[in-house]
Amino acid sequence: MASLIQGFEYDLFISYRQKDNKYDGWVTEFVDNLQKELEATFKEEVSVYFDINPHDGLLETYSVDASLREKLKCLVFIPIISQTYCDSKSFAWQHEFCAFNKMAREDMFGRDIRLPGGNVASRILPVKIHSLDEEDKSLLENELGGVLRSIEFIYKSVGVNRPLRANEDHPRDNLNKIYYRDQINKVANATKEIITAIKKYDQRDEKITESVIQRKPVAKRKLNLKIILGLLLALCIIVPGYFIASKFLKQEEHVEKTVAVLPFEKWFSDRDYSYLGDAVASQIYSQLRVVKGLSVISFNSTRRYTGQDIPSGRQIGKECGANILVQGSVELLNNNRDVIVYVQLIDAKNNSPTWDEKFEGRFDSLQEIRSEIILKIADELDVSLSPGEVKQIETGLTKSSEAYKNFLSGNYHSEAASLTMMGKKYNDSSSFEIAIKMYDKAIMYDSTFALAYARRAISRSWAYQMESLTDKSDALKCLEDIEKAIKLDPGLSEAQNAYGFYYLYCKHENKKALEHFKKAMELDPENWQSAFYLAIGYRKAGEWKKSQTLLTKVLKFNPQDALILTNIAISYNYLRDYDSALICNNKAIECMPNWWGPYFNKAYTYFLRDGSTEEAKKVIDTAVIKTGQTFQSMKILFDIYDGRFENALINTELSNNYDFTEQGDKLLHFAVIHKYLDHPDLARIYYDSARVFYVRKLQELPGNADSYSRIGIAYAGLNNRTEAIEAGRKAVKLSPDILVRDDMSIVLAQIYAEVGDFENAIIEIEDLLRNPSLFSVKLLQLDPVWKPIRDNPELKRILTKYNDK
Repeated sequence: MASLIQGFEYDLFISYRQKDNKYDGWVTEFVDNLQKELEATFKEEVSVYFDINPHDGLLETYSVDASLREKLKCLVFIPIISQTYCDSKSFAWQHEFCAFNKMAREDMFGRDIRLPGGNVASRILPVKIHSLDEEDKSLLENELGGVLRSIEFIYKSVGVNRPLRANEDHPRDNLNKIYYRDQINKVANATKEIITAIKKYDQRDEKITESVIQRKPVAKRKLNLKIILGLLLALCIIVPGYFIASKFLKQEEHVEKTVAVLPFEKWFSDRDYSYLGDAVASQIYSQLRVVKGLSVISFNSTRRYTGQDIPSGRQIGKECGANILVQGSVELLNNNRDVIVYVQLIDAKNNSPTWDEKFEGRFDSLQEIRSEIILKIADELDVSLSPGEVKQIETGLTKSSEAYKNFLSGNYHSEAASLTMMGKKYNDSSSFEIAIKMYDKAIMYDSTFALAYARRAISRSWAYQMESLTDKSDALKCLEDIEKAIKLDPGLSEAQNAYGFYYLYCKHENKKALEHFKKAMELDPENWQSAFYLAIGYRKAGEWKKSQTLLTKVLKFNPQDALILTNIAISYNYLRDYDSALICNNKAIECMPNWWGPYFNKAYTYFLRDGSTEEAKKVIDTAVIKTGQTFQSMKILFDIYDGRFENALINTELSNNYDFTEQGDKLLHFAVIHKYLDHPDLARIYYDSARVFYVRKLQELPGNADSYSRIGIAYAGLNNRTEAIEAGRKAVKLSPDILVRDDMSIVLAQIYAEVGDFENAIIEIEDLLRNPSLFSVKLLQLDPVWKPIRDNPELKRILTKYNDK
């Protein structure tokens, strides 16, 4: 049967040593299973050449030129790489592997082809059935002219190194944790990707050099809406409203050397070291920041470039604002005693590599390997390093290799937990608590590890903020860690960051948090995270101009960060530049389509700008599909705003407690909906139940502004004017910052309107419209809570005044 491409004899050629098929017919079974998988993968019938004669490859009595050359005219060559295959004297090696490698380089497509996403793949697709000796691996890589990229079928346990079988007796005992059916599917999918690229794209348009074999990072893999509003505010940063978003989002001209480090691929299957690829790349990013001759894009901006469908280097460079990309991979060998880190520099403009090198050594020497990589990159980029920079690069974080390994794991789990909150799930078990345990181990191996103490404090602060740690002793442990870190290293900027998080999330003292984030910036001016959280503090303090300066600095290193872009949009909402907010939200969705944050914010922007639910509904419909969240509370809000109160009641009854900020919020929804449905007795029951809930909450958290505001709403619904106004005013007075005060002022205005105090309601409304707030003329016209006051002549005058602005 002919190939799918005219001029080729077969689609696939299976090359193997007969020795590997004698014992149990493994290769024959593999080919049979692969053909079945290909039938389920391709619409067309795929032709496979597999020589079943008892000799290696084609009969050696045949003329190689006459018989083999024609059969080697295939699209994809699959060598079964075993302990015996890499034998320079064997027929399979000489006349199949090496012959195809040479023929493919010279045919119409070339050996290496460009995939639709811009990556490059070899038409040689190795299937590896044994772990190889270093000598055999070198033979392969020398012939390929690059690192070996294979799909493994290896069963590995103590003293065992054999091919993975289709029906394993004890699959759970396989240390590689791979399954035969999955691996067969990978081979079929990889084959389809290569053949599709050959059929669909003209590979002759651009010559691909040997070194342009990009290493595709390993693909990585729901945020509870109960904390939706709280988390948006917790993650919020200050954003300027004094310049146009389109100009703001336009990339600046590249500086001479702007570097972006991409996630590294993991060339091993040991789950205990699943953190290693990201951790090594993150460490390289952190160390490159030391080099003053380079501008380094934040690693947060490049984390999304993982999986098989990442853009081309040219596109990544354009999106990140970088002209140099650092790509690589990490491989573990000899029972994880040895490590190899492959690093490659890519000229983003030309989408071509400029340098690649292999760094290897004992796993225990990973810190030294990291330093060697940084120095080599600086040398390749022709960047002069000062003695101070060299010393900082060469200085290890800890003298204990075990402490360093656990520290890297802690970093990975902490960063993954932060991103999980944003819908980017990297690991099923990642959490701040696991990160804390890893830092515990790092400190156990090295009690003088200052940075580990600081990072443990930050993770504990985040866990405390997210309420996964609730004991007051956890806050005390944060403080102890910070003090220990500073005692060990007084100049450690991350310790000051940890102080900032402690005061921000454990103590809720914004002023003190500002002081420490400011100190962290002074100690490490290039640390965008310090600027990021300092901006939070300035926003809460209402210092917009300072936040503008900081944001410019942060964005220089995070042009593709969904969190930052979403918070830019939030600020534009406060400043009523709604078109700019929409631009930022769209960009954030593009960067991270499975995070709920920008969708929620974008829908609210439409409420504020248009005073209707039409566009917001479209946003949430898309968000449900993309994020997996239900957005039930938002759907209830749609029904209320549209006057569909019966639907709102049904949706509230169908909702779960986690669809609301807390149980009291759900009770207030029931109360309001029954009021609109003219069910006064039921409304009164729910208002009173909500009041009781928040009074009890105040006993747990005295002075909580939000609880007082909810009590005020409940009292207003119960027609208790005096108590309602008193609670509403107290909420405003107890607000810890400008943002919370604005929210409480909106509630106070609602309370005034509800109890008939229109004069004070109008005073609050005008103040809200005069200053930055999440309140607008259109929202007032949309939300039925304002219906009692809408016909007031003075309010109409004010709305006309601010509607024209």
